Amino acid sequence: MKKYRFNMVEIALAMAILSIGLASILVLFTTGIGASRDAVADNNLADAAEFLMSHIRAEQVSQWIADSKAATPPATSTALFGTTKPTGENYDNAINIDDISSICTELDNGGGRFYGFNGSSGQVFLFLQKTTTADNTVIVDFAAVAKVWSSSLSLYMPKTDGTYGEAGFGKYGIVYNVELSWPAERPLGKRNTKTFRYELFNETAIEKGKEP
Repeated sequence: MKKYRFNMVEIALAMAILSIGLASILVLFTTGIGASRDAVADNNLADAAEFLMSHIRAEQVSQWIADSKAATPPATSTALFGTTKPTGENYDNAINIDDISSICTELDNGGGRFYGFNGSSGQVFLFLQKTTTADNTVIVDFAAVAKVWSSSLSLYMPKTDGTYGEAGFGKYGIVYNVELSWPAERPLGKRNTKTFRYELFNETAIEKGKEP
C-alpha cells in the first residue's frame, strides 16, 4: 500500500489556516481582557466617587448648620471648594504609586485609600484600591486622581413673558463636580477620565412653616 506524504505546499497552507484561526482566538482574548478591565475600573470609579462625596456631603451639611446659626446667615451656600478645576504638576504628571509620601498626605477616615495632594488647596485627591496578599504584601490594583470643584445651583424657570431664564438657587443648594482620571501612573493626557456631578440641597435654608 502506497503511503501518502504531505508536500511543502500543503504544509504551508495548513500552517496559514491554523495561524488565522489562532489569531482570531487571540483577538477574542484581548477583547475579553479589555472588557474585564473596563468593568473593574467602572466599579472602582463609582466606589471612589461615592466614598469621596459622602465625606464632602457630611462637611457641607456641617457648614450649612453653622451658617444657619450665624447672626446673619449668608445669602448663598458657603462652598468647600473653589469654582475652578485645579491643575498642577504633582497630580497631572505620571505618579509613582510606590512613593507618594512626598506629594500626598493620607486623609483622616480615608480608610487607607484616600490621600490629599499637597499644595492643591484640598481640591485634589489620590484614590488607591489595594489588595493584601497572604504574606501581608499590599498591592495597588487601581489608582485614580480625583479633582473636585464647585458650581452654583441654578434652574431654568418660566418668566412672565412666557420665556425661560436661568434663576440662581445658591441659598438652597450647591453643585460639586468630581473628575476622576486613571490610571494615575500615566500623565493626564494619557489617562481615561470620567466626571460626576452631584447636587446637594440645603434643608436648613427652608423656613419653618414654609416647607413646600
